[in-house]
Amino acid sequence: MDNDRNISKANRKTQPSLEQQKYQSSIEKTEVCNNQKKALDRLIQVMSNVKKNADVCGDSLSPSFSMSVEQIKNGYIDFKKRVVKVRFITEITKENLSYCKELMQYVELRHLDKVKGSMFFQMIKMKNFKIHTI
Repeated sequence: MDNDRNISKANRKTQPSLEQQKYQSSIEKTEVCNNQKKALDRLIQVMSNVKKNADVCGDSLSPSFSMSVEQIKNGYIDFKKRVVKVRFITEITKENLSYCKELMQYVELRHLDKVKGSMFFQMIKMKNFKIHTI
């Protein structure tokens, strides 16, 4: 019986308290994807986990990337099927206008001059996740 108590106490010590669990879940985590395939796979995984809303901010090349890369385009098609609200801010130019028109089938698209880089924000279970590509 004493051994059972000692084992039980040992098990309790190894499990984090509720307060520790809350702290650990609030810690930010950075993941570096050092090749295109890994980055694309991670982006597709993140897109598939979006439940309700996604916010995207990207430069003038983002619409062509979003509509030319089949896996990404399929992600936007899936958003529409799952009724995920997507807001997309980019610089709309003569060069990307056709891609923007296509993208508008899946997202709420807005123009902003001189956007640089790209970011993808999403809300999952009230946590904000960010993906940055450079």
